Amino acid sequence: MAHVYGQSEAWTRAQRVLRAVGFNARSPEEIRKLVASGPQWIEAIVGRAARRLADEEQQLIATRDEQARTARTRLGTMEQAARIEIAELDARLEAIRADSEWWIVPWHVWRFVAAKLRRRRLIREVRASLGEAVRELAMNESALVEHRASQGGVMAAALGKAKMQLQTAESIQRDGQLAGALAELEVVDALSRLGDGWHVFHDVKLTATHYLRDRHGKGLHSAQLDHLVVGPGGVFVIETKFWSVASANNSTLHNPFEQIDRAQRLCWVLLKEAGCKTQVRTVIANAGHLPARPRWAKTVVIVPNLLAGMLRNFDRRLSGEEVEGIAGRVHGWWSGR
Repeated sequence: MAHVYGQSEAWTRAQRVLRAVGFNARSPEEIRKLVASGPQWIEAIVGRAARRLADEEQQLIATRDEQARTARTRLGTMEQAARIEIAELDARLEAIRADSEWWIVPWHVWRFVAAKLRRRRLIREVRASLGEAVRELAMNESALVEHRASQGGVMAAALGKAKMQLQTAESIQRDGQLAGALAELEVVDALSRLGDGWHVFHDVKLTATHYLRDRHGKGLHSAQLDHLVVGPGGVFVIETKFWSVASANNSTLHNPFEQIDRAQRLCWVLLKEAGCKTQVRTVIANAGHLPARPRWAKTVVIVPNLLAGMLRNFDRRLSGEEVEGIAGRVHGWWSGR
C-alpha cells in the first residue's frame, strides 16, 4: 500500500456542511439513503424526538413518585419516633409537676426545662422535615410541568432539524457535490493501492515564495491540488473532475486544463527552489465531461479506475532516495496547509 496523507477535500467539505445541520455522514451512501427516504427520514427524526420526550417524562414521573414514597416513609418513621419520645417527655413533665415543691429543687427545675426544650426541638425537626419534603415534591412537580410545556418547542425543533438535514443533503446531491466527492473517493482508493515506494497527498495547498506568472501572464500566488503523487515514475499533480455537460460548457467556471497547468507550474517552481529538479506531470481523473482541450495542454485525461495502473507503468525516473526527499518536502507543504 502507498503512504497516504489526508483525504478527499470534496468529501470532507460535504461532511462539514452536513455536520453543521447535525447529520454525521460516514459515507456517501448515507447521504443517498437520506435523500431517497425523504418524508420517512423526517418522520423517523420526529418519532425519535417524541420517544425521547416520552422516556424523559416517564423518568421524571418515576423520580417524583420514588421521592414521594421515600419522603412518606422517612416522615412516618420520624413522626412515630417523635410521638413516642414526646409521650415519654410529657410523662416525665407530669411526674415532675406531681411534686408540689419541684420548682424549688434545682435538679427538678433543670429536668423540667430540659424536657420542655427537647419537646419543642422535636416538633421543630418534624415540621422542618415536612417542609423540606414538600419543597422537593414541588420542585419535581415543577420540573415535570416545565418538561411538558417544552415538548411543543422540542418537537418543532426536531421537525425543523430533520427538514434542514434533508434539504442540505438534497442540495449536495443536486448541485454535484456528492458526485464530485464520489469521484474523488474513487481516486483516493485507486491511489492508495499504488504500492510501496509511492507517496500520495490529498488536498494540498501550495503558496508561491515570490511573484510568479502562469503561461498566460496571469499572477500565480497559490494553488489547491486535489492530489499530489510522488513515486518512482515521478511527480504527478492530479485533479479529479465529475462535471456535467452544462458545467463543461459553462465558460464562467475555471477551466480544469488551465487550473491544473497553474498548479503544475507552481509545484515545479517550489521543487526547483528546494533543489529537487524533476519533471512534474499533470493528470485529470475524469468521471464526467470536460471542456475542449487547449492546444497547449499536455495533461493526460483518464478514467479514475485506470489511474493507478497508468502511474505504475511510467518508466522509473526517481530513485528511492529521491522519492523520499521529494515526499518529505511535499509533506512539509501538506502539513502546513
